[in-house]
Amino acid sequence: MTLCAWTVLLLATAALADATESGLIVIYDNGATEPLAPYLTPFEEAVPKSAPPPAQEDLGAADLGALLPIRTRELTPGPVEPRPWPLSPAATPVRPLFLIGADEHSRHWLVRNRDRLIKSGAIGLIVQAESLADLETLADLAGGIPLLPASGTDIARIYGIRHFPVLISRHGIQQ
Repeated sequence: MTLCAWTVLLLATAALADATESGLIVIYDNGATEPLAPYLTPFEEAVPKSAPPPAQEDLGAADLGALLPIRTRELTPGPVEPRPWPLSPAATPVRPLFLIGADEHSRHWLVRNRDRLIKSGAIGLIVQAESLADLETLADLAGGIPLLPASGTDIARIYGIRHFPVLISRHGIQQ
């Protein structure tokens, strides 16, 4: 780049920096300025005018009954040995994640750990439930903790988990 090109670049950069304070700044005007609109007309004609998208109807709440029963063959209720984080930091969940079922052990675990789960911003996956009553009971016990019915197959495989309830966080895997 020549000295002249560097000078123009430096002046343009300085002008752009001042533009936020003083409005539009003309860097160069040779007197032969033309409006841009006539050159854009062919592009506007090429774009088909479409009708506005139809208003979306309110779909209402999801039918949770259609998701039932929720079963994850790879996971069963049982004890989980605490272990430090075994995987790379890239595999660490952004928010703590816990897996529970509708069994008695999971319900007691949820009640005992509810305050800690709320404080940490954890999200729960219900990996085993048979009925709407199971889902409602867990939602009541969670006291506002987000719970989602889901299969835990992939999570069990990725993290080497065989039992629930289990908490997966940046501190490791624990019950």
